Amino acid sequence: MPGRPDSFARYSYVHAEVLFDRLDGTVARILDGKRTLGADEARDAAAGWLDAYVNQTYRSLKSYRDDRPDLGHLDAAESVPYALEVLFALHRRVRPYDKFLRWELERRPLGDPR
Repeated sequence: MPGRPDSFARYSYVHAEVLFDRLDGTVARILDGKRTLGADEARDAAAGWLDAYVNQTYRSLKSYRDDRPDLGHLDAAESVPYALEVLFALHRRVRPYDKFLRWELERRPLGDPR
């Protein structure tokens, strides 16, 4: 969950299925909490990741300005994960791992933000 050291692994729960739950839906509720972002959580995540994206993009632009295109390109590339986090948070979704990004977007494209 947010703020926990293992929050990076949330995507691994997105397509998980509860096959058996002896706790009257408790396991399903926990799973739902891991695979989607609540409204407040999404808003906070989008704001935080947007700040990181803008900061990284600003660094990139400064490097290009200072005639260091190789560093500018590297900083620009490092901004992409932050941009993806913002986009998925705006849709209250957990960002997929890079290797599943195309697969996820082909099956569940980002639509209008809620």
